[in-house]
Amino acid sequence: MEKFYNILSHKTETNSHSYFISLDNNHTLFKGHFPEFPVVPGALLVQMIRDLTESALNKKLRLTEATNVKFLKMLLPFEGTNVEVTIDISEGENVKVKGTFKSGEIIYCKLSLIYTIDKN
Repeated sequence: MEKFYNILSHKTETNSHSYFISLDNNHTLFKGHFPEFPVVPGALLVQMIRDLTESALNKKLRLTEATNVKFLKMLLPFEGTNVEVTIDISEGENVKVKGTFKSGEIIYCKLSLIYTIDKN
């Protein structure tokens, strides 16, 4: 699937990464989810965290556990012109990631995910 977002900027501080993204509100996925009132599917927010974490670590990851996922407000594609995605990464036996999607004071989603490094 072609990316439905673009990275506008990226800052890194040790194990913390902050991305400002814009959503492609003309992407075909929004025409089917839902045509009259498009929203960003929660599964794609989880996928975006994995994509950004893989890029930050330069490793392929496999999601093994979602310990905490809270969707606090629907993220609408036409609102997604300046969304900040933050990820805090802790590497050990597993890769633990805490992610947040927000715009200004509005928090859309918080996630705590655990990955294993994909050896394939």
